[in-house]
Amino acid sequence: MAQYWLSLLCWGTFLISSAVMDRSGVDGMHPLYNPIRIPQLCKFCDVEASDCKGTGTCESNCSITSICAHAEEICVAIWRKSDDNNTIETLCHNPSEPLYGIMVENYNNTKCEIKKRMSNRGPFHICSCNAEECNDILMFTLPIFIVTVSVLPYFLIRFLWWIFNYIFILTFYIQYQTSIRLNKCPASDSQVGTARYMAPEVLESRINLENIESFKQTDVYSMALVLWEITSRCNAIGEVKDYEPPFGSKVREHPCVESMKDNVLRDRGRPEIPSSWMKHQGVAAVCTTINECWDHDPEARLTAQCVAERFNEMDDDLDKLSTCSSSEEKIPEDCSVSVSDDK
Repeated sequence: MAQYWLSLLCWGTFLISSAVMDRSGVDGMHPLYNPIRIPQLCKFCDVEASDCKGTGTCESNCSITSICAHAEEICVAIWRKSDDNNTIETLCHNPSEPLYGIMVENYNNTKCEIKKRMSNRGPFHICSCNAEECNDILMFTLPIFIVTVSVLPYFLIRFLWWIFNYIFILTFYIQYQTSIRLNKCPASDSQVGTARYMAPEVLESRINLENIESFKQTDVYSMALVLWEITSRCNAIGEVKDYEPPFGSKVREHPCVESMKDNVLRDRGRPEIPSSWMKHQGVAAVCTTINECWDHDPEARLTAQCVAERFNEMDDDLDKLSTCSSSEEKIPEDCSVSVSDDK
């Protein structure tokens, strides 16, 4: 009798389990194959003042971590810059819906990489990601040459990828095609590199090999020559002539150190900046920076950080001009682009 009841219990359990699984399958909710989506954890502090300068990596400094209301929501961070202060806004957002008049893009990331966008409120910087508290760290990844491109719309934008290719090709050309072999004991010889791009103190062999700042100063001089080359290839200056390297009309294709000494040290020569370049406001600002980067005195040259700040200032002035010109009203005087000449 006990065996009979045991068999009946087993069959009953089997039939009930089968019925439940069949019902779940009809409803599309099979208990073994129905993943549960958990809402994301994001920083959520609305708009707060920030000391983030819009470069490198910044923290949101938001002390509130919120569970998003819906499972499909992602983490978003927005960085804005005004005349007096900077702000960071952190929130949860459904990517299928617009945010400030735009659709959020590239949100299937674990890192929050800042991108510049144009909204119905003007330009701002936004990042989105889909990981726990991923909008706490904002990553600004724009290099200096991209910033330069955004400063001068018809100056460089059409040649963005061409410029990048040019820079990389030029770099490899300098390093592998025309470079002087490095001595086994680098501390014994300060003249290493391509003679055309050598700074005055390198040509004179008076660089301080034990001071890292000395090498930074020589790099700034070389960077000025590269900026001059890029500027000479852009149509904003007028007619673009055939390519010519720095000092191209004064020295041969592969100049030696002695010939560069004559041009750079004795004659204090630099590549020519035609007067036509100064007629374009953006190009004129770049030329001013170039002049201060190839100064004969290493201590008088701009630092790389200062150059980046200048380009950022021009970028901000362009944003202000774009915001004003987007309306149908006349651009007021306070919206005109101005570039500071301060170092």
